[in-house]
Amino acid sequence: MLLLACAAALQSQRAHAERPRFDWRGPDCLTNMPVFHSRLEKLVGEADLQRLSGRISVARQGERWLVEVAIALDGKHLGQRRFDAPSCEDAAETAAVAASMAVFDGGSAGEAAPAGGVSPDVWRRRADPVPVLSPELPPPPPEPTARFEPRLGVFGVAAVGALPRPVLGAGIAGELAFTPRYSAALIGSVTTEQERRLGEGQSASLRALAATGRGCAAPAWGPAYRIDGCAGLSFVMVRGRGNDFDVNRSASLLWLAPLLGLNLSLRAPRYIEWRLELEASLPLSRRSFLADGAQVSRPDGVVLGLRLGPVLRFL
Repeated sequence: MLLLACAAALQSQRAHAERPRFDWRGPDCLTNMPVFHSRLEKLVGEADLQRLSGRISVARQGERWLVEVAIALDGKHLGQRRFDAPSCEDAAETAAVAASMAVFDGGSAGEAAPAGGVSPDVWRRRADPVPVLSPELPPPPPEPTARFEPRLGVFGVAAVGALPRPVLGAGIAGELAFTPRYSAALIGSVTTEQERRLGEGQSASLRALAATGRGCAAPAWGPAYRIDGCAGLSFVMVRGRGNDFDVNRSASLLWLAPLLGLNLSLRAPRYIEWRLELEASLPLSRRSFLADGAQVSRPDGVVLGLRLGPVLRFL
C-alpha cells in the first residue's frame, strides 16, 4: 500500500514537472525562460499545456527585443508570430500569451480546440500580440508658429542711479509678439522732477527721459503666465535747469546704455497682462552736471529700473 502511494506521488510530481517542449533560441533573455513557463501555465490548463510545443527566438535590437514565436499544437505546425518588447520580462510574458492562443479555437473566449481537430488558421488569423509597454514621455511641444500680436502697456516707473536720488515716473510701451515666445518692444518713460539743493537758496531741477528698444525671449510660458529674458539699448537724457542763480541756465546729459531685463507676466483676463519688468543698464558715458564748480548730477555705474502695470493684448 505504501509503495503504491509513493509511486502515485512520484507520477504526479513527474507529470507536474513536465512542461511544454519549447526551444529558446539565442542567448538574449534566456534567463527569462521560467517567466515564460510560469505565465503559460496560468493561461492554459494542464492537459492543453502538454499539447503545445514550439520555438522562441529573441534578439536585441537597440533598446528593444525582437521576438519570434513558432507554435505547434498536437505536433501540427500552426505558424509564427513576431513582435517587439521593451524588456526581456515583457518578451517572455507576451510570448506566453501568444502561445496560449493556439489552444483556443477563435470562437468564444475560453473554448479550447479539440485535440487533433485544429485548423492551422486558428492561430495564424489572430492579430499579433501587442505587449503592454511602459508609459513613454510625451513628445516635446511643437515650436510655436509665427503670429504677430500687437500689445500696448502703461506702466508706473521707478529708477535708481539715473538721478542723485531714486525717482518715480511713468512709461508707455508698444510691443509686437512674433510667437508666444519671442517679442520686441519700444518703450518711452519720463520721471518726475527732482530738486537738488545747492545752498544759498540755489537749486537745480532734474528730470530723466528714456527711450528703450529691446527684444525678449520666453524660456517658460503657459496660458496664464510668461517669463521673459530681455536685452536691448536705452537712450537716456537727463534735463537740468538752474534756479535762483544770477543766470539760470538749462543743460542736458545724454548717454546710451545696453541693458538686460527680466519680465514676469500674469494674464487675467484673457486680453490683459499684468507685467512686472526689472532692468539693469550700463551707461556708456558718465558725464556730470556742474553748477559753480559743484557736481549736481552724474549717473551711477549701473542704473536699475522697474516698471509695473497692465499690458493690453489685441489678439
